[in-house]
Amino acid sequence: MRQKHFEQQNRKLWDEFNGVLKALEKFSLKKIQSKKALRLPFLYRQICNHYALSLSREYSPALVGYLHSMA
Repeated sequence: MRQKHFEQQNRKLWDEFNGVLKALEKFSLKKIQSKKALRLPFLYRQICNHYALSLSREYSPALVGYLHSMA
């Protein structure tokens, strides 16, 4: 898969993950909507998978670094 398509396909998930992390920084886990909190482990596993894929597919250092920072 080409990098551009990979990014387009997964951008919403990355944005959702970042949104949950920002909410966690501002509020406690109890104050975050339970649906968001319950999705965090799933999102994290997906981020780690995307990071591993970006390394194995030798995508750009910018994308690999971005995914590494989230993982």
